[in-house]
Amino acid sequence: LSDDPDEPAMFTLSGFSIDGEALFYNSKGTLTLSDLDVQSEYTGIEIDNHAGAVVLTDVESSNNGSNGMWINNPPGVYPVTITNAEFDDNDPEHDDGGGGLFVTSKGTVTLNGVSASRNDYMGAMVDTRGVVTVKNSTFVENGDFGLLVDVPTAAAVSLENVQGAFNGEAGIRIGASGAVTVRNAINFLNDGSGMY
Repeated sequence: LSDDPDEPAMFTLSGFSIDGEALFYNSKGTLTLSDLDVQSEYTGIEIDNHAGAVVLTDVESSNNGSNGMWINNPPGVYPVTITNAEFDDNDPEHDDGGGGLFVTSKGTVTLNGVSASRNDYMGAMVDTRGVVTVKNSTFVENGDFGLLVDVPTAAAVSLENVQGAFNGEAGIRIGASGAVTVRNAINFLNDGSGMY
């Protein structure tokens, strides 16, 4: 990454199988991860204090000892886009409360074609002040919520073709102050509510 403050920073990691953690701390600019398969004793992929957009395509971070993926990019209003990704079967020993996917941001968050299933804790959590779109995604057989969305602003939340079933709590839980649109959501046989 460039040290020049006037030059946009970018980093791309693509086409690897990683036996261990993939860590990105205090970075800036657009971070692009694609065609990755990550497995670790701890959290598979961790992006912390990132000042920039995060783009994931065709990434799998499953069967980790703790969480599948943790994204934290609150320094500014930057988007997070995740397409065709799997965060399944994390914390199989049930000793760390590991979950599938956790996103904390202030920008737009888009999940399309995401599977976050059979995790010891929850499937996926999105906490942002921006618009949230979740499409064509599955959150099943998690120990807690399938999908938890928290948007404490008037930004819209949109879900389409989303499944949340057989979870330890609700299949889908949405906390939002703005408009919420749900189309073709399938929620059944959760220990808590289907969706609220």
